[in-house]
Amino acid sequence: MRRAIYPGSFDPVTLGHLNIIKRAAAMFDELIVCVSVNSSKSSGLFTPEERVELIRKVTEDIPNVRVDCSRELLAACQAWAAAQGCREFASDCELTNQESYRFHLATGFGEAGRIICFVKELSPLPQEKE
Repeated sequence: MRRAIYPGSFDPVTLGHLNIIKRAAAMFDELIVCVSVNSSKSSGLFTPEERVELIRKVTEDIPNVRVDCSRELLAACQAWAAAQGCREFASDCELTNQESYRFHLATGFGEAGRIICFVKELSPLPQEKE
């Protein structure tokens, strides 16, 4: 079974996140969306439990998506990902540029699997009326 993890704070979950979730879910047997909690940051807009519930609601029509929460920092969640059987890491380009490089260096996760970067789709700009 091909299983991937898509971690992030998702505070709040956005249409861009949902777009990536749908595209990643189409590539894997199971996609685990992991709400990562950074206790050193402020609490944010929603509690981790609220974020999990919001993501579950917007993905309820995607049967191979599972939503979970990890209180580990992203760079320390290799054991969590391995326990979930994840060998692939779904990411948006923002995360790839900022955190996933450190994640792969810190955990060695990249040696056991691979990262797949999704570019968030942009809506075309409205045309100006002349």
